[in-house]
Amino acid sequence: MTGIYSRIIRLVTVLAAAIAIGGALLIYMFQGSPELSRRRVIENSGSLISYIRKEQRKLSAYDRLHELELHIPRGHRASEFTIEESGTFTVYTIHIPDINASYFADFPVTGNGRNISDMTYNISASGGTVSIVTSQPLFLKKTSDGQRVFFDFISPRQYFDKIVVIDPGHGGRDQGASAGGDCEKDITLSVVKKMKQITGISACRELKDYSDQISAVNVSGVGRVGFFYTRLSDRKVFLKERGAFARALKPDLFLSVHVNSTASGRISYINGASVLYRAGDKTGESKRFAGIVEKGLLKDLGAKSKGTIAGDELYLIRTAQWPVALAELGFITNPSEHRKLVSQSYQKKAAESMIRAVEEYLSYR
Repeated sequence: MTGIYSRIIRLVTVLAAAIAIGGALLIYMFQGSPELSRRRVIENSGSLISYIRKEQRKLSAYDRLHELELHIPRGHRASEFTIEESGTFTVYTIHIPDINASYFADFPVTGNGRNISDMTYNISASGGTVSIVTSQPLFLKKTSDGQRVFFDFISPRQYFDKIVVIDPGHGGRDQGASAGGDCEKDITLSVVKKMKQITGISACRELKDYSDQISAVNVSGVGRVGFFYTRLSDRKVFLKERGAFARALKPDLFLSVHVNSTASGRISYINGASVLYRAGDKTGESKRFAGIVEKGLLKDLGAKSKGTIAGDELYLIRTAQWPVALAELGFITNPSEHRKLVSQSYQKKAAESMIRAVEEYLSYR
């Protein structure tokens, strides 16, 4: 019997050791992408098995880690770690001033890397950078415990109650319609910049440190509405690029801003505002949104109605999976309307009108 008990004790000991080693390996294996050096568990938590047994919630050490953790060097503060965003919310660069190459050797980057698809670092005369790529648009949140800086990603849907993509037509080499030396690309950009100013950053202050591509407004009964812009400078943005930007965000609304002209581009007395929608939207929401936008433009600009028009032949309308409207604010080829379209006060009225249309649609959806 003594021999049997001894064998049982040895077997139990071997099994316990195997479980302990297995648990450690599992936690190590599932702590994120191999590019990152990892802390296995929270500091001062004891052995891995003790930590797991003490954990009451169904969270592993992997889940308890921040997505990215950087050590604060002596003489530095967390506020000195700055974030730069690329404009698509998928590429971020974290700047760390006045460090040398030994920083990354002495203080390996840690975290679970859950949403990080690629990460690189670089050292220059001004300090160091950590560049991060994500597989989808995400916001980057920074916190600190005084010794380390923590970075965690937040989905735009977690941050905003509703998302609207605003698209100024044309840009860069693509001038759009033109007359008298004025171009559609400049008018649409000016109007959209005014939309951004009207909505502002007061409803998304946490993001202002690294992004100028967003504005927001709080709408009663709706919540926090975030506005994302396909361009805010005079640059060429291909249609597929605009569509991909919207698809990644999965917006509640897509509003494209344009200026009309005669088919020949010749000066004419044809004038008025029109709004295009997706007739293929069987829910009717695209047409309803377009109707609200047109009604507002006619009232606020005093423009003549050119109607709401099915625009499914246009790529951005045809491929939209959300309510979409393309607003033609007026005819640049009409001398009277041309003067209005380049007027700052008229552009502001158009911007205010379209913001109100977005709020009205979302409030009664």
